[in-house]
Amino acid sequence: MIHVIRKDGESIENLFRRFNTKLRNSGNLYLVKGKKYFKKKITRNAQKKSAIHRTRVKNYYEFLVKSGQYDETSSQRSRR
Repeated sequence: MIHVIRKDGESIENLFRRFNTKLRNSGNLYLVKGKKYFKKKITRNAQKKSAIHRTRVKNYYEFLVKSGQYDETSSQRSRR
């Protein structure tokens, strides 16, 4: 934790500036920002499940295209 004490006759702006420089130099800000967007690693079981799902969906769409039931132009997702 960063601790800054106000000196005699020091303005709030200078105190705040000293605090910000200590914060930047300490590296704590980068650690906090890094933890904010941290994602857990996917487990092996979840990886296998998602791989199986992807292959099933891919095979299903290939079947629809081969059988003529799938129209690629009409089913594209619209982007916002």
